[in-house]
Amino acid sequence: MLTLGPLLPVCQFVYEYYLSQVYTDRECIWDWELETEFGTIQRPNHGLAHSMRVAQLVPVVANFLNAHAEDTSFTLTPKQTQLLQIAALFSVVGRENDAGFGDNPEKYMKYRLKSAEAFEQFARATLNLSEAELQYYKHIVHKMGSPNEQSPEFKILNFAHKLDLLRCYSAQQIENSIIKPLNEYLPESETQVLLDYAEDLLHATGNRVYSGKNPTYYNTALFGKVSTNVRACVDALFSVDSPEPKVMPKMQLCPM
Repeated sequence: MLTLGPLLPVCQFVYEYYLSQVYTDRECIWDWELETEFGTIQRPNHGLAHSMRVAQLVPVVANFLNAHAEDTSFTLTPKQTQLLQIAALFSVVGRENDAGFGDNPEKYMKYRLKSAEAFEQFARATLNLSEAELQYYKHIVHKMGSPNEQSPEFKILNFAHKLDLLRCYSAQQIENSIIKPLNEYLPESETQVLLDYAEDLLHATGNRVYSGKNPTYYNTALFGKVSTNVRACVDALFSVDSPEPKVMPKMQLCPM
């Protein structure tokens, strides 16, 4: 399974040029910054730790969906998986505050477009992609979260992103936005495995956990460290063992 190791330069790029920068739109100021032992962390709810966790979740989610899918639609090549991880790293770089779609749909979609354009600029400069590939992954970044998108890669990234919402969603929101949609593809026990893994990643990076088995506030010392140091963040993520799906063998009936 692909890990974030080969993508550390991309993680460093998005941190330096985007995720370490101060939000600019003060229409909403929640989750604006967080004081830690490593200094003031900008955009803590949508910063480096969040983006790297989502990228780490991408291949795990893909593996679970592929294992339980009735067809091979969720089978990704290593290149597709890595591009989806890069899309995850760019997925929130265009934000100017922490407002969601329900707070201001027009501005939210502007932030999504800015994220997609940042991905495109990076991809043109550093990735050897065809124009069709570039536009496809740009579209995934732009439309992340849209209920109208149905491609396997879109669903994988969307589920990976939603699993990280344990940091800020209520139990009811988790049930409606994550558990029920995942249960359409996975047994309930496998959905729970993914939820547990996502929560373990949050704890490993010192993040708050709003809903989960062990809700906590930020461990500011740990969170400050992983939010300012790409290597420290990936080491924290790698400290959590990635789960493997449990696929029951199909029952074969004896001939009568």
